[in-house]
Amino acid sequence: MENLFFIFMLSTLLVFTSTSVYAQNVSTPRVSAAAEVIQKIGLTTVSVQFSRPQVMVNGNDRTGNIWGGLVSYGFVEDTFATNAMPWWAGANENTVFTTSTDLMIEGEKLAAGDNGLHMAVYEDGKVTVIFSENTSSWGSFHYYGSENVLRVDVQSVEHDFTNTLAYNFIDFAPNSATMVLDWEHKRIPVKIPVDPEQTLVAFRNELRGIKGFSWQGWNSAGSTI
Repeated sequence: MENLFFIFMLSTLLVFTSTSVYAQNVSTPRVSAAAEVIQKIGLTTVSVQFSRPQVMVNGNDRTGNIWGGLVSYGFVEDTFATNAMPWWAGANENTVFTTSTDLMIEGEKLAAGDNGLHMAVYEDGKVTVIFSENTSSWGSFHYYGSENVLRVDVQSVEHDFTNTLAYNFIDFAPNSATMVLDWEHKRIPVKIPVDPEQTLVAFRNELRGIKGFSWQGWNSAGSTI
């Protein structure tokens, strides 16, 4: 009888163990959907990977409670944060800014590559835009100032209502553009000029190849300068 009871309990345990091994949560849409914006500035390709929180969620209108509320001003302490942290300029994972070449951000050099993008927003409209070498964390909870590669200050402006956070590029010129973050009634602009000399170097390198043996190659380079 004892052996039968043991066999029954063992069989039950195996069934539950097997069920827990194969049971997995299904993938469901995130409240803050992932997005990517890609833009060519001169010969430089710039992209922003981010998630898009909304002002209105499930019928709850959070207008007036975003800046200084959901997005705290400055650097804040948090139970889960290792240091005082800025806002991660989006939602979910790190917002990631990528540039194919070195470029200037508000007059300061940023090297080619991937960087985590953070912002410290202040009540007077100032925004400290931070580029970090850390691109793989959740939000800003593992933010370390020692990982910063660039910090610049910009001034936010009032803007038309934007329900879903968005990054866009505006004010285009042959070698510059302005990246903007729009959310609720705020716009955060970041000026991005690229180095015209890099364009000339790229032209020179291309014209040393097969493109340099046709008039079209020289004509297209000349019409851009």
